[in-house]
Amino acid sequence: MQPLKILIVEDEILIGETIKIYLRERGHIPMDIVISYEEALQAISLSLPDVVLVDIRLFGEKSGIDLAEVIQNQYAQLPIVFLTSQYDVRVSNKALELNPSGYLVKPIQKESLWTTVELAYNKKINQNTSPSIKFADGTKVFYLSANQIKYISSDHIYIVLHTTNSGEITLRMSLTEVESLLEKASFIRCHRSYIVNKSYITQYDTHSFVIDQLNIPISRSHKSEVKKLMLETD
Repeated sequence: MQPLKILIVEDEILIGETIKIYLRERGHIPMDIVISYEEALQAISLSLPDVVLVDIRLFGEKSGIDLAEVIQNQYAQLPIVFLTSQYDVRVSNKALELNPSGYLVKPIQKESLWTTVELAYNKKINQNTSPSIKFADGTKVFYLSANQIKYISSDHIYIVLHTTNSGEITLRMSLTEVESLLEKASFIRCHRSYIVNKSYITQYDTHSFVIDQLNIPISRSHKSEVKKLMLETD
């Protein structure tokens, strides 16, 4: 298997160093060990790993579960493997509700670590059949696949990504900037304020598309492009 870049989020340094050794034995590339929610998010924003190992208990006020929720919202394609020595059923159930890509109980066994990490990576890759699109406005970065985006709306200097699993994501970008990132085969600009994902259109006429029971207008300047889409779809 190809070497994987793996972030270790673990506040017990000895355990983190042991995991590092095990990963190197397998030929993977462990990143620096981080011990808190804040350090983990900073590390991910600087260099996106292939897999994140997250201890449920972390240094500071926020837990590994808090971290996992943010990762799932902002980096939907990033596999998460929970590490825990906890036998608290409530905590374990809360972690499992997030549907992580893997789960390891301490003390970590190297063979279990290797298998879990590699399965987590392969599972996530197989789930994301379309390539990730990077949306960045200088302060925030989000990675989404095309099939996670229903439509995009514009409000002055901001755009809103309306997604399937992360709610609404607001970024300081222009719709023209966003349009340049998208595949023409999947999306269509139908208005100065809207881009829609063709897969989520449930109804249309010459004046509007319907997505999630919302009428999205088709402007006069985009009618010819939309008409072409209608003919291709039909």
